[in-house]
Amino acid sequence: MSKHVTLAVDAMGGDFGPETTVIASIKYVKDHPDVSIILYGDEQIIWKYLDSNHPRIRIHHCETSVKMSDGLIATFKRYLKSSLGQSIQAQINKNADATISAANTGALMAVAKKILKTLSGIDRPAIISSFPTKKSKNTWLLDLGANIECDILNMMQFALMGTYVAIGQGISLPRVAILNIGHERNKGNQLIKKSDVLFQKLPINYIGYIEPTQIYSDIADVVVCDGFSGNILLKSCEGTSKFLKFVYSEMFKSSFVGSIVGYFMKTQLKSRLRFIDPKFRNGAMLIGLNGIVVKSHGAACAEAFYNAIQLAHQTISGPEHFSFEQYYQSTYRELHDLLKD
Repeated sequence: MSKHVTLAVDAMGGDFGPETTVIASIKYVKDHPDVSIILYGDEQIIWKYLDSNHPRIRIHHCETSVKMSDGLIATFKRYLKSSLGQSIQAQINKNADATISAANTGALMAVAKKILKTLSGIDRPAIISSFPTKKSKNTWLLDLGANIECDILNMMQFALMGTYVAIGQGISLPRVAILNIGHERNKGNQLIKKSDVLFQKLPINYIGYIEPTQIYSDIADVVVCDGFSGNILLKSCEGTSKFLKFVYSEMFKSSFVGSIVGYFMKTQLKSRLRFIDPKFRNGAMLIGLNGIVVKSHGAACAEAFYNAIQLAHQTISGPEHFSFEQYYQSTYRELHDLLKD
């Protein structure tokens, strides 16, 4: 019998707030009898989207919320009373096992770090998510936007965190690469070149550089980059996916023959496009914290937010969060000696 799980949802986060978060939460608890959800936000607004009382959905009223346009100063003025802050605080209070929010990335990272704190030895959390590959395996990328500016210490910690996540997914010796504009050793900025030298000394299976065009080729299991580059890559992939769907749709509508072909290919094509559709792969984990926080895309629909909830649910029973600190501490002294060289 599976353990009962309680998830905290920032119901007001994202571009659409309760219109997506509440609808997704209702469907998720109906599909998963071992899950309860606490919705954090404006009680009056949330009730507009709840069809009825549900025994495994509770509302925790919050006085305010963090807007998508809020900067850090505005966020910290009211974060303790906000739906974002309260949904994360729920883990500290032992009221929830994980938090899901579609709040803006900067606010989410800052508030999560302030409340949960980072694991011992970790300076900054990173956003990590999986990308599909040609061989039906996943490549894990980090950082995807939590840290716009990084130093060599951050890159080292990202490599170790990514390696351990991949190990937790059953990959015994994960291949680690650095995202770069080319695979040649003389390419890249100073951060990339210095990281390359350091990674060769780390207790990881480092294979060198990887180009953005190779992300889907199953060359690496873990790809490390700064948050600025990672976020651009992520959004480029999302845009490409949407454009592909548009191209196929227009092609099948362009002629009678096209519509016939589209009719017979619809099911197979839909299943294939799911691999790269942001809606079906929504949700990224904020790794390196003393807690579980999942970031949903701000523009996610209810179906996409459902998948972010699912990621949080799956992560709770995974090994990567609970034993990473021990793994990191075992090599901590050796790694910091390397940084002094």
